[in-house]
Amino acid sequence: APAMTAFRDQPIIMKARLMTVALLLAFIAAILITFGTYWYLGSRRSIIDDADTRAEAAAAEIDGTLRSITEDFVSTFGTDAFALEFSDIMERREDTTRIRVMLQDELMRLASADPIVLSALIVDADTKEAYTLFRDMIIPSRAQTLWDVELAGLDGVSVLPPRPSPIRGQGTIIPMAFPLDSYAGGVIIAKGKAPLVAVVLLSEEAIRDMMPEESMITDSGRTVIAGDSSLFPYIPKKAGSSVDGVI
Repeated sequence: APAMTAFRDQPIIMKARLMTVALLLAFIAAILITFGTYWYLGSRRSIIDDADTRAEAAAAEIDGTLRSITEDFVSTFGTDAFALEFSDIMERREDTTRIRVMLQDELMRLASADPIVLSALIVDADTKEAYTLFRDMIIPSRAQTLWDVELAGLDGVSVLPPRPSPIRGQGTIIPMAFPLDSYAGGVIIAKGKAPLVAVVLLSEEAIRDMMPEESMITDSGRTVIAGDSSLFPYIPKKAGSSVDGVI
């Protein structure tokens, strides 16, 4: 070939220089490829680690908020005064106006438990009556708030998938449900269907603001509570956490 003939015709010194340049270029290329690979893998690992850190921080923040709301709930509804109200409600279910008046203090305290709480209500699981704050304008078709299958299958304190708020002007909410039943003269958080269910209406927008971008929260059954349902894989919760997964 002409190129090979031209190379053979060069002086030995020139040949040596050309070979040296070729080897140097090959060496530089090898270094760039090697370091480029390490940089890419390192950056990818860093991105993954950063995403994990942000997800864990979000899970801890949301979990702390839910625990704080639960503590406020217990201090409000775990009293002898409410135990008496509970018995009165069970005996006077037909007097809905009186019951609503009776519950205003508890509902107001629950609605003020945290900035992410939009409001609160109590649902009678049998009559489907919803007792709300006087300030709230209820949407009749959404008054029940929880579906029958949800009311029947509550397992203690439960955070449920988002839905339109039963109260006008609130947009999308995430219900946090507290099933209530009586036991030994007091009121307990029940498992399964309970006579009354207190429902805290959490702002979906506020919870999304607490989450990293492109993340979601799921419950133990992989039902999406907040975020993009197309995102996977599922990350299980840490032991003792109220949040099952932030991805």
